[in-house]
Amino acid sequence: MLLLAYACFGWQVSTNLKYLNLERSGLYDKVPSFSHWLWLPGLTAIVWLLAIVYTLLMTAALTTPLFDFGYLSVRFLKSKGGAFIGTIFAPLLVVVALFWVHIFSTALVLVAAKLLMKFDLQTTGFKRNESFALTAFFSLAGLGLGGAANYLFQTG
Repeated sequence: MLLLAYACFGWQVSTNLKYLNLERSGLYDKVPSFSHWLWLPGLTAIVWLLAIVYTLLMTAALTTPLFDFGYLSVRFLKSKGGAFIGTIFAPLLVVVALFWVHIFSTALVLVAAKLLMKFDLQTTGFKRNESFALTAFFSLAGLGLGGAANYLFQTG
């Protein structure tokens, strides 16, 4: 399930990147071949690098608990400044999530798939390092497979 979720994410990154690059290059109004966006080196590499970094950071955050989120959030909200910031940013986060529901739902599916894999690996007795390595491998493999599948689908 994790591999399939990240394959869909890789497909989305590849598709959205293609349209973004075509708009920036002025080729969007024409009907170019798919290979034109591959030759815009800067933006393509940055977006794929950000997708890989997001994948690894999310894997690290969900498989290796560095600190107790519950304790920190309760401690933060007990202070007056923290409560004020929380009441300002919570509705803002809800509005952003509703406005960009397609992005928020994709992120939610990715987190859910990672958590399910984490729970399965914990149940079978894998250690944290092994769990991180397996989850990162399947996440990055799915990301790459999704991008490659979109490329092959577009080029024929």
